[in-house]
This record gives sequence, C-alpha cells and structure tokens, in this order.
Amino acid sequence: MNWQGVRFVVGLVNITFCSWSCYSQDSDTAKWDVDLSRKVVHRVLNQSEPAHVKVGLQGITTLEFPAKIEAINGYGFAMQPNMETDEFQLLYEKGTNFLSLKALRPGVSANLTVIINEKVYCLYCEEDSDPSFAVIFGAPGESGSRATGEAQFPVPEKKVASREQLLGFLDKVKGYPGLKAAQPDLVASLNVAEPNKITQIGEIQTVIKRVVRDDALDAVGFEVQLDNKSQSDLYFDPEGFAVRVGDEKYDQSVSDAAGIVPAMTSVPAFFVITGTANGRRNGPAVDQDFDLQIRAVETARNPNVAVNFTEPSVEPMPRAASVGDQGGSKVANPGKGNVSRTGDKAGKKKPRQGAARIGTNNHGKKTPEPSPQKHWFDIFKRDGVTEER
Repeated sequence: MNWQGVRFVVGLVNITFCSWSCYSQDSDTAKWDVDLSRKVVHRVLNQSEPAHVKVGLQGITTLEFPAKIEAINGYGFAMQPNMETDEFQLLYEKGTNFLSLKALRPGVSANLTVIINEKVYCLYCEEDSDPSFAVIFGAPGESGSRATGEAQFPVPEKKVASREQLLGFLDKVKGYPGLKAAQPDLVASLNVAEPNKITQIGEIQTVIKRVVRDDALDAVGFEVQLDNKSQSDLYFDPEGFAVRVGDEKYDQSVSDAAGIVPAMTSVPAFFVITGTANGRRNGPAVDQDFDLQIRAVETARNPNVAVNFTEPSVEPMPRAASVGDQGGSKVANPGKGNVSRTGDKAGKKKPRQGAARIGTNNHGKKTPEPSPQKHWFDIFKRDGVTEER
C-alpha cells in the first residue's frame, strides 16, 4: 500500500473540510450581522400628515401610541379577515394603546384612522417587502431621537412637580419684575413673554400680562388682570382658571386670586399650569396664543339683597305705645255690645282683656329692658295691628 498517497488524500480532505467550515461560519456571520434597529421606527403623531406604515406578508407590524386608543376605523381591516375582500389582518384588544397589522396579499394598501384623546390621526398602511417590526408614535410636540427614528435607551419617567415646588414657582411669577432687577440669577432660566392680550366680554375685560415658563418643572405661570367696568361686583372661582391653545385646554394647578372683582375696579390674579401625570410635556410655549378662561360663581350673600346694596340710615321707628293705643280704641268699639248685655264687672273687663291681647304684641317693647337691635330690613315688616285685620 502506498502510504504516502493515503496521507496525501487524507490531508486534502481535511483542508477541504476546514475551508468549507470556515466559509460556512463566515456566511452565517454575514447573514446575521444585520442592523435591525431600523426595523423599529419612531414617529410623532400629526393630524395634518398621515403616517406611512410598512407592513409585511410574514410576521406582524405593531403600532404603539402615547395614549389609549378610543376608536379604530378602516375599510379592509378585520380581526377575522376574509381573504378575498380584506387587505390587512388587525389584532387589537380594547382598552390598550397598541395594535398589530399583517398584510394579506402582495401590493395591498389602505388607510386606517385611529382616535386618541378625541383627536383623529390617519395612517397609510402598505404591503412592503422590507416591513417595519414596530412603529412607536410620540405625542404631538415631542422631538428628539423619538421623532427621527434613531435607537435610544429607555428614559426614566419624569417626576411631576410637587405642590411646594409649584407654589415656589408661583411666587417667582408674582414677583418677577422685582426679582429680575434685584436677583436676576433666580429668574435667568425662565422663559418670559408679555403678550398683554386683551379680551372683552360684556363689561368684563381680561388681560394676559405676563407668561413665564420653567422647563425644569414643566410649568407655565400667568399673571393676568381682571377689569370690572360694570356697576355690580364680579364673583369668580379662584381655582377655576384655565387657558386654551387651539383645541388644547389646560386647567390651573395652583393659583393666587381673591375671587371677587369689585365694581369699577381692576384686580390682579396669578396661576400655574403643569404637564401631564405621565411625565409628558404640557406643550405650550410662552409665545403661543392663549385664551384665558375664568369660572364665574354666584354670590354667597343673601339673594334678596342686591350685590351693591348700601344699608340705609336708621330712622325713628313707630313707637309701640301709639300703636297699642290705636289698637285698644279699635277693639273697644266692638266690645260695647258685650258690656251692655252683661252689665257685670266681668263683662266690663272683656274690652280690657281684648286690648291686653292686642297689646301683647305691641306693648312688649315698653318694658324697661333694652330694646332689641334695629335692622334695616325691619322697615319692610307690616304693622302688628294690620296683621290682626
């Protein structure tokens, strides 16, 4: 046997096997060394621009939204699709903030409408050979890597400012002019605008004098002026301030206001709005067009008294003695008949008893005790004798 030939053949086989193994490993590495981060797409919801969503025939594409989905509308989307008429299979559980899609046939496309926070957002879904694995939508107004689609690490949830922090910020809003002059470092990080926007509603005029934003607290403070040009006092809820920017409404978190604007006067008021509880920014910048809203309330005073009622001066009241005399004389005449019939002493006392009965109501004030305090509304009380008629 030619051992030299055998060794040559065995060596050749080993070399071939090693070469094939190395090629196979390199091929597997090249096959899996793919950047899949681009399969996760970040977008910002925009009512004016539909979002393009690439959906595949294999696997699913999941869409995540910044808030709970309130409603979904779309033709050609079904949870139990008909392969002949439907174009996408939809997977969705009510009460969640996400849904999943799968294309049923090559080349299909359709639009899907999603309702979030009572607002309509449109999605254009299209079958694609390079589909997205996930599309994550941010709230309107968000920016940064979430909007550009770049990979990012999870960001811890933002803490909501405490009431003590908001009250401290409210003090800065109230004293901003003085702080800017005396301690400018304390307000250097604040964004400030002075729109002096005037709104007239009847005889009530509101002025947004100053808007201050603290990005660290995600809070916006307002200094406003309320002018009452009417003849009646205006009562309002000191915790009922709100501002509206377009379709968005922001209620106050803390405020400092008296709750009343006296007639023909002006009073200042201050309040602060904050971000949402889930840590998202509240959106408005200081240079936006704000509409001020206040909530009027009914006066807590006696409804029978006018708001601007001036108590009249106390004038001498009718004396009870004169009233009693009149009452006694009026009762004495009908009593004569009884006296003439009886003729006894008991009968003669009946008129006096009648007079005493009338005088009980009217002569009570003749006692030496201090007379009761007189009120202005006593002038509207009817005379006691008249009540007996």
